[in-house]
Amino acid sequence: MITDNGLNLPTDGTRYMWADPAGSGDTGGRNWFCLWGLVDCWERLWIYREWPCELIPVSGVGLPGPWAESGQSDQHKFGGKPGPGSQTFGFGLRDYKSTFAQLEGWEDARSDTPIDDWTPENGCRERIYMRYMDKRFGATPHQQKEGNTTLQDNMADIGMRFELITGHASQDGRSAIDHGCDLINDALAYDPRWLAAIQGGEKLDALQMVQLGPKLFLSADCANLWFALNAYTSKGGHKEATKDPIDVLRYALHSKPSYIEDFYTGNVGRGYGKRASSLSGAKPEGRKAKWLKG
Repeated sequence: MITDNGLNLPTDGTRYMWADPAGSGDTGGRNWFCLWGLVDCWERLWIYREWPCELIPVSGVGLPGPWAESGQSDQHKFGGKPGPGSQTFGFGLRDYKSTFAQLEGWEDARSDTPIDDWTPENGCRERIYMRYMDKRFGATPHQQKEGNTTLQDNMADIGMRFELITGHASQDGRSAIDHGCDLINDALAYDPRWLAAIQGGEKLDALQMVQLGPKLFLSADCANLWFALNAYTSKGGHKEATKDPIDVLRYALHSKPSYIEDFYTGNVGRGYGKRASSLSGAKPEGRKAKWLKG
C-alpha cells in the first residue's frame, strides 16, 4: 500500500550521496545509479533525489526515460527489463562530476573554472557530508599509463571524494542482498496508529509520530526507485534490471547515515551552509515535493 504522508523534506539535516558505478573506468555498460538522502534530527532518512531520473534532463540526451520497465528481458523473466535510462549516456568521470555538482547547486558549475578545480567550498546549495560508492567497482584496480589505479582514486583526482561501501551478509548466514532487503523493509515499517494519524483519524504528538512512524521516506519523484521496490525479485541475479536501485538503497542503509548536529556551523564558504528543501533539477522553483511511504 502506498500512502501520501503529506510531509516535505526537512529543512535541517545532514545530506549524503550513494552511487553504484555499474562498471570501472571512465564508462561502463550502464549508467551510474545514484541516490541523495537527508538524515533529520530524529535519525530518519529521507531519499529526496535519484539519478538518472525521468524528471531531470540529461545534457545531450534530454529526459532519459525509466531505468527499468515492465516486461521480461532476453535473459530471464524477473524484475522487469532494462529501460532507456539505464543505457549508457557515454559519460566520462568529469561528466558525472559536472552533473552531480549542478544538481547540488555548486557555484563553480556556473563559472569558467576547470571542472577538476570545482569544489563545494566555493559555495553550494546542498552540502553533502559523505559520498559512498559500491566497493566492488570503486576499489577494482585498472591499468593506466601511470600504473594501477581505481575508480575511487580517479574521482578523487578530479575533486570528488567517495568512501567505499558494500552490502554485508547477516550473522545468520543470509546473503548480503537478502539482509539489505530486510533493512529496507524494517526502515519502511510503521505502527498502524501512525497511518491513522496521517489520515486524520487519530491524534498523536510529534514525538509519538516519530516513534511510531517509518524511519525511511522516499520522494515520489524517485520513480525508478519506486518501480524497483515493487518489481525486484532477486531471482534474476546480477542481471535483473531493477537490481541497481535496490543495491544503492541497501548501501544507503548499510552506511548507517546519521544526523551531524554541528555540520552546518561555522563560516565554511560562501553559500556553503545553505539548506535547500526543494528538489533542485527535478521541479521548478516554488513547487513542493511530495513524500510517500509504502
